[in-house]
Amino acid sequence: MKHFTKHVILRMRERGISPGEVPMVVNGEVPVIVYPSPRESSVDLYFGQVGKKFLMIPVDRVEESIITVRPMHRAEKAIYLKEISHEEEP
Repeated sequence: MKHFTKHVILRMRERGISPGEVPMVVNGEVPVIVYPSPRESSVDLYFGQVGKKFLMIPVDRVEESIITVRPMHRAEKAIYLKEISHEEEP
């Protein structure tokens, strides 16, 4: 199970993201795209939508910790929506 750092909890409060929304993305309860981080070899970037929120969550596989949580940037959201729509096609 991934744990929340103090930094993550602060950012979630600042950004109006509830603790229940993060596991939905990290555990794949909603459509998720995962990319390896271009900066850190042990980090995966999780992109997912929970309700109307489009979230990006970097997760450290080695430490099994969530690094931060933030809304997707506009370009990330466009890529996510394009990729998810392709996955749903028969």
